[in-house]
Parts: sequence; structure tokens; C-alpha cells
Amino acid sequence: MTGKITGLLVAAACLFLARPALAIEWRETADRAISLLDSSDDADARIICMLNKVKDDATDDRYISDYYNVQQTAGGLPENVTFERFVEMASTHTRDWLSKDGLWKDMTDDEIRSGIRSMDAVILKIFGFLNANVHQAGAGNLHVALWNYILDNGKNASSLYSCYSGTFIDER
Repeated sequence: MTGKITGLLVAAACLFLARPALAIEWRETADRAISLLDSSDDADARIICMLNKVKDDATDDRYISDYYNVQQTAGGLPENVTFERFVEMASTHTRDWLSKDGLWKDMTDDEIRSGIRSMDAVILKIFGFLNANVHQAGAGNLHVALWNYILDNGKNASSLYSCYSGTFIDER
């Protein structure tokens, strides 16, 4: 019986060691994207900044990405949802996103550039929406809180939003 178990364990170990990697290492994707972007372009420079920041495990790698739910919250949050919980639910974690094998592994250089640039486009779209709304009469409290959250994190070196400190002007 012990011989069968040992044999099964050895066979399982061989299968485990021989299997191809199923998930691409997110750092590989970040490094590949950085090498493909043009640091003299403002948008690409922001993305390069973000990708370099996520390499530090102390960096908060999330950015608010759920435009639909941000847009729909003018009236506030349900009673059982805190602001922090909403931010978490409406955010993308960059490291997780960069780890998606099917998303990055077989992409061409042009596809990588296009895909990674969507990060910047989403951040600009959401901030633009919030910025327009908070400067109108009757701005929703949640929209103001999200706008303040982004501006405050623009001053936090451990946040991806710090890469936008020259883009998002804080005139509060």
C-alpha cells in the first residue's frame, strides 16, 4: 500500500512539475507594456508611472473603473454599502488585471499598447465625469466623495492616482 501511495505522489509531482504555467506573471506583462510605450507621450508616461508603481507591493494597485456604477450613484449608496466597500467594488486591481493569461499572453505589441492604454482612458473618463458633476449645483455627496478620494490619492505616493498629480488639478 505504501508503495502505491509513494508511486501516486511521485506521478502527481511529475505532472505538477511538467505542466505549463497557466497564468502569466503580471510583472512580465507590466515590463512588456513599459517597453512598448512612449514615455514622451503624456498618456503613456502616466501608464508607465502606474506600471512601475504596481511593482512595489506597498502600492495600492486599484483604480476606480466601473463607470456605469459611478454614474448611477448620484443619489448615494444603499444603507448597507460603505464608501470604502463601494470603492472596492467599483475598482480594478491592476496586478490581477495584468495576470489574466487570456488577456495578455498571446497579444501582439499593438494589442498590448491598446489594451494597456485603456487603463488611462478609463481613469480620465471617470475623473472627467466626477469633475463635471461636482462643479454643478446639487452635486451628489457620493460623487463629491469619489472626486475628493481621487484628488487626495493624487497626493499619495503609494497610489496609482499620484501618476495624475499634474493632470488632475486640485482647486479645492
